[in-house]
Amino acid sequence: MGIMNEKATGRRRGEETKGGCLMPGVDGLMRKKIVRALWSTWNAIADDLFVDDMGRRDISKVFTRDQVFEVACDRVSEFSKDKEVVRTFQGLGVQERREIQIEAFPLARYGW
Repeated sequence: MGIMNEKATGRRRGEETKGGCLMPGVDGLMRKKIVRALWSTWNAIADDLFVDDMGRRDISKVFTRDQVFEVACDRVSEFSKDKEVVRTFQGLGVQERREIQIEAFPLARYGW
């Protein structure tokens, strides 16, 4: 992103865009922290999700990106130590969350 003034872009300094979507208050560093928090949350709980009813690893289980993102979003506040990251993430709109979802979980499916 090049440096332009507010008059040329319609944005104030400090407002970042990703894919043309205005994301006020979410700079590159915060975005990376949110992605890292979501991915770390998924890594912390994924092993528990890939088991069958008997507690054995079930390599046939597959989760879609949407399912992985939903689980990570539901549990990120439990696993992230950075409460500012959690507050910022929870304050994002649907479009911003979707963009971060794709960045954090680029694959369509997750499994063993």
